[in-house]
Amino acid sequence: MELVYIIVLNYNGWQDTIECLESIFAQTYDNFKIIIVDNCSINNSVVEICEIFKSSFRGYNLILVNEDDIETFTSSKSNYSDDNQVILIKSNINKGYAFGNNLGIRFALKDPLCNFVWILNNDTVLYNNSLEIMLFSDKWFVNNTGFLGSKLVYYNNPNIIQGFGGKLNNKFGTVQDVGEGKDVSTILDKTEIDYPIGASIMLSREMIEKVGLLCDEYFLFYEELDYCQRAKRLGYNFSVESKCLIKHKHAASTQANKFKSIEIDLISLRSRIIFMKKYFSYNMPYLYFSFILIILKRILKGQFLRSFRIGIMLFNV
Repeated sequence: MELVYIIVLNYNGWQDTIECLESIFAQTYDNFKIIIVDNCSINNSVVEICEIFKSSFRGYNLILVNEDDIETFTSSKSNYSDDNQVILIKSNINKGYAFGNNLGIRFALKDPLCNFVWILNNDTVLYNNSLEIMLFSDKWFVNNTGFLGSKLVYYNNPNIIQGFGGKLNNKFGTVQDVGEGKDVSTILDKTEIDYPIGASIMLSREMIEKVGLLCDEYFLFYEELDYCQRAKRLGYNFSVESKCLIKHKHAASTQANKFKSIEIDLISLRSRIIFMKKYFSYNMPYLYFSFILIILKRILKGQFLRSFRIGIMLFNV
């Protein structure tokens, strides 16, 4: 049986993380191990998660591992022998989505029995056959597929698609979810997309070992686009398993972070610049033009500080 490591990244959102874990524990396919990465939460997330395991998840053994102790812990094969073990990695600092998930991926790859890594947002909730559908999808055997996305539906309205994948405008670096707002029964398998949505991505070990980890230049946003570009250059493709429905609360992680909208705005725009410089540098004039329009729009809204910070960032990334 294939062993899947499921990585759930938490930042100040322990309630969402617990609900996500409950749905993972209910899976019909049970050859999996869970790694929770706490991205240096500033609330009591770690304490709360530990307490919930003591009271509600008694059949599972929660092991706390500090980021600095990962190498020591993973050096002993005996630390992988407990099938009911759940690892909680405590990150020293919040360096974003990619960095936090990479801690979990590195840990998983230390286990020679690991075949797949499934990255899940902590604000996702699985159906009880989600893992089984992803793992045994026929799409793994087509076009050298190395990673697989899921069809996301709205948590509060699972009959409506939140996103099937994304499309990239490589002139301006803007992205758009495909399928958003459509009925869940809508068939989108033949719809062209440029990347699967990062809230649920399963990656094969073989591909990770050749392509590498997520790029942690990005704090948030554009990580999956970056990975698609790198994977394609090495001959790997991606797909979306439309039969696998994942309920997603959408933006719960950023809400839990209590970022002001200006910070999210700046993080998104910064990631856009990094991505375009790496892969579509010949279109940078279009990007700069679009940023001028963005700055003017912010000024017209009276958002002078935001406009100033965007302008400074544009010349410092």
